[in-house]
Amino acid sequence: MNATHDHHDNWHHHEASEGAPQEEHGSVAKPAALARGLVLIIVTTLALVGVTLLYFNHTFQQLRKLRANSDLSQKYWEYREASKTRLEAPGKDGKPALQAAKEAVTARYQAVK
Repeated sequence: MNATHDHHDNWHHHEASEGAPQEEHGSVAKPAALARGLVLIIVTTLALVGVTLLYFNHTFQQLRKLRANSDLSQKYWEYREASKTRLEAPGKDGKPALQAAKEAVTARYQAVK
């Protein structure tokens, strides 16, 4: 494999007609400028994350409120209260229905042993 190395274009050669050469800029790293840039990036990132979290929390809080105030939610709360009342009401033996059910299940499991 033969590789030929041609010369590049002469874009990097300057002629006298172009005027005085410019001083090289950016040849020395400036720690203060780099630190400012880094701080700016970090602060901007944290600000964007914070704004995103605020928007997300606000939006979902509004959705939760909307769901909590819907008719479906009201029907659930009514059903829940009715179930609690029914389970706490005394049954045929005078005990609350929930207590009687617990005792029946416990007795059934003890009989199996």
